[in-house]
Amino acid sequence: MVQRPFRLAILECDHSLDPDGSLYGGYGGLIRSWLQRHEAFSGSNVECTIWDVETAQTYPAPGTFDAVVITGSPTSVNDPFDWVRKLEQFMQGIVGDEKTKSVGLCFGHQLIAKALGAPVGCRGSALETSETSIALSDTGKDLFKKDKITLNMMHADNVLSVPQGTANIGSTEYCSIQGLYAPTKLLTIQAHPEFDRTTMQNVIKVMADHGELDEKARIDAVARNVGGTDADLVLNAIAEFLLG
Repeated sequence: MVQRPFRLAILECDHSLDPDGSLYGGYGGLIRSWLQRHEAFSGSNVECTIWDVETAQTYPAPGTFDAVVITGSPTSVNDPFDWVRKLEQFMQGIVGDEKTKSVGLCFGHQLIAKALGAPVGCRGSALETSETSIALSDTGKDLFKKDKITLNMMHADNVLSVPQGTANIGSTEYCSIQGLYAPTKLLTIQAHPEFDRTTMQNVIKVMADHGELDEKARIDAVARNVGGTDADLVLNAIAEFLLG
């Protein structure tokens, strides 16, 4: 009997990163390409589909996927947009389904936490940006096999409490909950492990051009964007979580 592929649905929550799809094939394409850097995701045993949940608001049908990955987004999970509420309702069903795994990155991390009942809020106008060192909890150390990891960041909102049944993976001075983990159920990361140095550079420029970063913050973010992240450790952990 031929075993069917593992079915992974990427829920695309932003189009501003790559408006015409010329850079990465859209944000969903960026996530898919990043995942496929790991050999476990590059073969025929994994089927990746991309769903535009922001503009088209399309979703995979129940029973047609084994896991979801929620991308980042400049939108806040607290914004009163129909697509955000629809995604939250969808994920409330997913996190209550023991057969389906969830991965969330930045906005995706916050959306999953909110679907689990945790509050999400903003620390004034400050942002956590560029390459940032994360002090790992015991759970994080088990996942990434290090005491600290460095990842790219771009966020203002934070998850404010750890949802019941999950564990915090680490903290920074700005953000005390840098990810969530529940074995066989969910793995979320506040950072953007999918951003390499070039992508981070583009994001910093866009944020500065739109007035989201002042000149001092922009210079600081550029100075720390040196391409020295531990994104591969996160990719390994996601592969083990989803496919191990």
